[in-house]
Amino acid sequence: METAFETPAAAPPPSTEHEGVLRYYELAKRAEWQVRDLPWGEIPPIPETKTGSPEKKARRVDLWRSVITQQYQADVFAVEMAAQLLDGARHFEAKLYYTT
Repeated sequence: METAFETPAAAPPPSTEHEGVLRYYELAKRAEWQVRDLPWGEIPPIPETKTGSPEKKARRVDLWRSVITQQYQADVFAVEMAAQLLDGARHFEAKLYYTT
């Protein structure tokens, strides 16, 4: 007895009726920045100050740590939501839109 496995069909090619979405996608891909293009090591991750007591400098570092942590948590949440939108999209054009 042979068992046939169904393989999911690849996404169909984009239709011409949604050329606006494809144009938007291409423009977004061209304008996006890449992590490798950032000046790592040239600029301190937390703005440094020359003045102030050690306590004031420590409070400033703690404040920036809190800001960065909150932004990171918001970014993680946004990526999870975007992944759910992408997964739920049935149309190829919608997937392109959600990835921009």
